[in-house]
Amino acid sequence: MTQMNYQSKKLRSGFYEPKSVRKRESIVIAVFCVLFSATAWYCLTTTLDDMTKRDCLAGVQKACTALEQ
Repeated sequence: MTQMNYQSKKLRSGFYEPKSVRKRESIVIAVFCVLFSATAWYCLTTTLDDMTKRDCLAGVQKACTALEQ
């Protein structure tokens, strides 16, 4: 029976550090949430503005007054 080579924890300590992984993970999640929210807000507002412009060109008076504001 051969023995497996044992590496002490000191040799592998830089490979996996739970504190730094959790910190990086939370930063990545926060950045993703901010970028996703900003993208969703931009898409929603530009779509609604385009719809309002189209309605104004079609003759809807309320849409024209909303664009004037």
